[in-house]
Amino acid sequence: MLRARAAARSLSDSGGSMVFTLSDASFLVRGNGAGIVYAAAKHAALGVVRQLAADLAPAVRVNAVAPGGIVTGLRTVDGRQVYADPDEITATVRAFNPLGVMPRAEQVAPLYRFLASPVAAGMTGEVLRPDGGLTVR
Repeated sequence: MLRARAAARSLSDSGGSMVFTLSDASFLVRGNGAGIVYAAAKHAALGVVRQLAADLAPAVRVNAVAPGGIVTGLRTVDGRQVYADPDEITATVRAFNPLGVMPRAEQVAPLYRFLASPVAAGMTGEVLRPDGGLTVR
């Protein structure tokens, strides 16, 4: 919030955009291993994206990317590493989503560039969800 507030004027002057990172936990309530604090924070972040999109339009576009199941250094509040065994989580994610995929960071990064680019000029308050189709199950 502080960074968004600090950047809002400059972005408004330049016609820029904000792109946030959410996750599948912004939309789904199920055992992703990260815990209640993570789920609460990601649900709140979805509200922040939508509210900022409304508040800053039409000068600034605000969008987000909500990946599902990317192996990162995610840890719980007590410091436990969520993805201690990358092979195990990869198999779990692939089995859980309809496409049977495990997106890699380099596959998700172009979505951020797209949302920040003029090609996405008609989008604000939107969330791209490279999650293998988790919500269709």
